[in-house]
This record gives sequence, structure tokens and C-alpha cells, in this order.
Amino acid sequence: MKPSRQYGWTDDSVRGIKDQSFLCQPCSRLGKTTKASEVHHLKGFKGKDDPARLDQANLESICTTCHLRETSMTGKTDNTNLSGKLALRRYFLKKYHTGVPLHVLDCCQGEGEIWQSLRDEFPPDTYWGVDVKPRRGRLKIDSVRILRQPGLPQNVIDIDTYGAPWSHFSSFVPNLHHPTTVFLTIGTRNIAHGNPSPTNYSALEMKSIGLWYMLKRFPTGVRARLLVRCANLITSRVLTDTCAHVTIVECAEVSLVQATRYIGIRLEPKTDSQGSSPDCPNHDQALKEPDHV
Repeated sequence: MKPSRQYGWTDDSVRGIKDQSFLCQPCSRLGKTTKASEVHHLKGFKGKDDPARLDQANLESICTTCHLRETSMTGKTDNTNLSGKLALRRYFLKKYHTGVPLHVLDCCQGEGEIWQSLRDEFPPDTYWGVDVKPRRGRLKIDSVRILRQPGLPQNVIDIDTYGAPWSHFSSFVPNLHHPTTVFLTIGTRNIAHGNPSPTNYSALEMKSIGLWYMLKRFPTGVRARLLVRCANLITSRVLTDTCAHVTIVECAEVSLVQATRYIGIRLEPKTDSQGSSPDCPNHDQALKEPDHV
């Protein structure tokens, strides 16, 4: 675990983690010795400028397993890795949306911090932010219902949700009629460690790996833990199935040492009159980190 100055770490915050000997503190409290791989914020914070983000007293060295448990217990999403999310979006917006109208559908708007940070650099011609959580001035709706509608005018679809985004993703792909950039957040926090009522999985995910008939008989907690372990396979299978409807022009991921993954995908509708498509790139080859991210 190497706290980086790139993300604003100060000497005091780094010293606080060193004082914990780079060992997982929750494990230590249970009498176990486990090397820490991440940093946990004991209390939440609002944005990168919040003093609580780098407050030594608010930081705790932690292993990935304990971090999953701690963050899933809070049931909250955050922008702890906002810089990674923004870097991915800047890469695709500069490459595919320079000089063309920008129409954004923000499916999981939350506090709206991502697109507030991007507005000056990439001002959208139209922006529609929705969420299942109520907020003044925002439509409260499950964005899957919007994505199922044919003829969506947006050319950027941002699905920044913890858990699985595949129900959202599979809802609009068959109806895609113009080149579109998609941003996905794929997390496992809320479905790890057998929480009482895990909901961030779907029949689509289980069917994608051929385990629907077996998994549907298991208790929900067991199902959720198995799906966490199959996350990479699910991602690969769903993207492969996407090639039946569209062409994946580019697929890139920002690599971070954590459970959550940030993926950007450039999609184009098939233009072949016979409905066939050029060979779709293998996901393992197509999924790469942009050089400058």
C-alpha cells in the first residue's frame, strides 16, 4: 500500500498510516495480522477538498476484505476515487466528443459531483440527471425504465452505480441507433459478505454465466457472494453478448486498488445491411487502461 501524492496525500496523513505499521486495523482488533492494501475513511467526506478526506484521525489502514465489509455496512456510495472517474471520462470525451454536440444522461446522479466537475471543460448541450433517491428539482425514477425506451437522443450514458450496472446496460444496447459513450461503475461492496438483503444482482448476471437454474435455488446471501467471485466473468460475458447488437469500438478501464471498477465503452450501431458485425474484440484485449489516465 503506497499512499500517493498524486491524490493529495500529505506527510501527516501518510505518517498516520505508517504508524499503523501498514497492517489491517480491523483484523488487528480481532487478534489477526493481515497486511493492509487500502485506506479506509472512518467518517464520510464530501469531495476532494473536504479536510476529513486526509485527516490523519479519519484514516485507517485496512485489507480489501475488511474494507468491503466496512463500506457495505454503511450502504452509501461515495466519490472517494473521483479523480479516477474524471480521468476516464476526460479520456473518452476528448477522443469522441470534441467538436460535436454533447447530450448526457446521468442515470445515477447522486450529488451530481462528477458532471459538476466536468461542466466547464465539457459543457453539455443537454444534461438529464435522474436517480432513485429523491432530491429537489430531480426526477425520482429507476433509470432502467428510461433506458428501455427506443430512440434515446443522448450520446453519453453515465451509469455510476455501486453493485451491478448490467440491467441498465442491457436495457438500451439493443435499441442503440447512434454512436454512444457509456461509463460504468462496477462495484461489489453492497453484495459482499452475505448482507441480509443483497439486491445488486439480477437474473441477467446469473444467466450470463450459465448458473441461473442452480443459483436461483440458493439463499440470497450465498448467491450474492458467488456472484462477487464471478464478477470478472460476468463482465466479460455481458460485453461479449453486446456484440450481437452493437460494435465495441473501444473499452478502457481505470485500474485502482479497490473492489470498484470504472469502465468506459464506445459503442456504435451495426451498419452492415445483413446485421452482421466486424469481429468483436475479445474483452481481455479490449479492456485496457488509457495511457494517460
